[in-house]
Amino acid sequence: MSAIKIEILPVEKTGLGEGPHWDGCRQELLYVDLTEKTVNRYSPTTEKSYKVKIDSEGLGETYVSHVIPYASNPNKFVIGHGKSLKTLEWDLISLTPTSITTIYDVVDDNLEGRFNDGKCDVQGRLWAGIHY
Repeated sequence: MSAIKIEILPVEKTGLGEGPHWDGCRQELLYVDLTEKTVNRYSPTTEKSYKVKIDSEGLGETYVSHVIPYASNPNKFVIGHGKSLKTLEWDLISLTPTSITTIYDVVDDNLEGRFNDGKCDVQGRLWAGIHY
């Protein structure tokens, strides 16, 4: 068995990096910075990283919790944003998104939590958990 190689990525330090997702089509790593409210991508081929800021103005402590690319569109992603699941459209370079659209809101006045993490299974179903 060969040794596992572990290395630190040459990316900007994050406040709280979470939700890593390897995009096999693009050969890039996607992840979020919970506290900075950004979606990030890193290309090992070019050794460049990019991020997009998700506006949470007026939403209180609304974190970005996960990022999953759409299979049908390379510039679209599902993100967890507070108590909402949203579609993020991004040109993959700019600090500002092209658009953000709400897909689903958790409507529960007793819930003080937020989406924590999410992944898709091989059938394309999104599984997401809530942090209380």
